[in-house]
Amino acid sequence: MKKKIKTDDLNKKCPLNKQIKIITDSYDDIFSDFDPRPFNVRELSEDFLRELKRASLQKDECGLLLTIMVPKAKRKIKEEDVIRKRIASYIGDNCKLIKRDIANFRIKGLIFLVIGLAMMMSASYIATLESKLIYIQFLFVLLEPTGWFTTWQGLEHLTDKIILKRKDLAFYRKMANCTIRFISY
Repeated sequence: MKKKIKTDDLNKKCPLNKQIKIITDSYDDIFSDFDPRPFNVRELSEDFLRELKRASLQKDECGLLLTIMVPKAKRKIKEEDVIRKRIASYIGDNCKLIKRDIANFRIKGLIFLVIGLAMMMSASYIATLESKLIYIQFLFVLLEPTGWFTTWQGLEHLTDKIILKRKDLAFYRKMANCTIRFISY
């Protein structure tokens, strides 16, 4: 049997750089207003997620404590376990999706890079032919800028897009290991 920990004990054990506190008017503030489904499958609110991201920026990755404050009259302890599980499920699912996106950006970036470099090599070879045939000159005009564009697209996928996704992944990793508690106010 787990020992019940009082709220004050958690605050004393958890330093401020590991605490995130969010105040709500009801449990509905955690979820999307446009999703009428029950809490166990409902989408999380963009506002809630944005606030979590903002609040977690300066926090350590390990051992976060997320405190969701709910008015005393609106608290329903049975629903809190469902909400905890839904938040954990949402975070875990998004972690997997972002990891998959990063892998896809790597693959796509490498493919673009290889194709772009091959086009530029082909354009370079055509340039050495010094042919006056129109279709050879057209091929050179087509391959050179397309090769540059494709190469830069590949590099963008390998750098900028992956960097943005890694920031999201860092957020979801922080939240995946956090403890969620509800308190009244």
